[in-house]
Amino acid sequence: MGDVRFGIKIPDHPLEATFRMAKLAENSGLDSVWMVDHLVDLGVRPWGAYFPWGVLSALALETRRVTLGTAVSDPHRLHPAVLAQAVMTLDHLSGGRAILGLGAGEATNLEPYGIPWDHPIARLKEAIQVMKALWTGNPVTYRGRFYQLEKAHLRPKPIRGRRPPIWVAAASPTSMKITGTEADGWIPIAFAFPPKQYREKLDVIQSHAQTSGRSREDVEPALFVHTVVDEEREKAREMIELPAKTLLLYWIPEVFKKYGFDVTEFHLLKKVYDDEAVQKLLNTARSLPIEPVEEKFIFGTPSDCVKGIKNYVEAGARHFILAFTVPPEKMELNLRLYVEHVIPEIL
Repeated sequence: MGDVRFGIKIPDHPLEATFRMAKLAENSGLDSVWMVDHLVDLGVRPWGAYFPWGVLSALALETRRVTLGTAVSDPHRLHPAVLAQAVMTLDHLSGGRAILGLGAGEATNLEPYGIPWDHPIARLKEAIQVMKALWTGNPVTYRGRFYQLEKAHLRPKPIRGRRPPIWVAAASPTSMKITGTEADGWIPIAFAFPPKQYREKLDVIQSHAQTSGRSREDVEPALFVHTVVDEEREKAREMIELPAKTLLLYWIPEVFKKYGFDVTEFHLLKKVYDDEAVQKLLNTARSLPIEPVEEKFIFGTPSDCVKGIKNYVEAGARHFILAFTVPPEKMELNLRLYVEHVIPEIL
């Protein structure tokens, strides 16, 4: 299957579960540990949302081998110079194990706080360029549409003589071009890109890399996979059904149109979520059919999950971030089943 790697999205809350799963991931032989980067963490129940660069920096001292990253941050809540400093700090604390995942951002993490995010993709490109320039340690003068720097510098330089990798959660044609020309990895959500489409989009990104004078292999093909595994498929289905429906409502609500449901009002990039809005979303999700979940998510027995992961490996994915869509107390069982019965069938 080639050089395939696996990581885990650790729980956002409570901190005991966050640290426990990170250490378990390292001790289980996984390659990476990831946190989301939200001010408001959304799901089937309210969760706290910690500042990921603080938590990951603490985890850098508790681990020795796994890479540590965000999946994903946005370029709007922190000026790129400040974000570059946060990543550089993690890079030093971890001995060069930091990865910065970036996306366009979501309304609910920005609009209630008065944070501007007009032209999010253009801002994303400029932020990447600013951070890469600052990480050289040299004075930077930059004249952009959104950011202007005058002989600015950031020190110390990243450790081990290289800058931290930047992975982009690209979905649009413009962001895919940015990924191919500027980034080191692509980190889409699995349920939004079935394997055939994943292969097609990866080809587009690699072509952009090649056209810009880079190698097609300069962009690591990753995948953020919401998944549930159990020895009984029906139990896995029961656990993933409501969380998966809410994720579809947040990201691709149009998939329910062919079943007679127009629920596009819930799209995460457009809607700000408070407690009342989350409750409305959950009530709506319970009334929706399960067929899109069965089509778009990897869940079931270990053999079911092996089949789902292999389909993406054949499509070109090489770094899987497992986001176990279960409460924190059930994540350990999911990780054990993957480590013992799924991952060995892939490697």
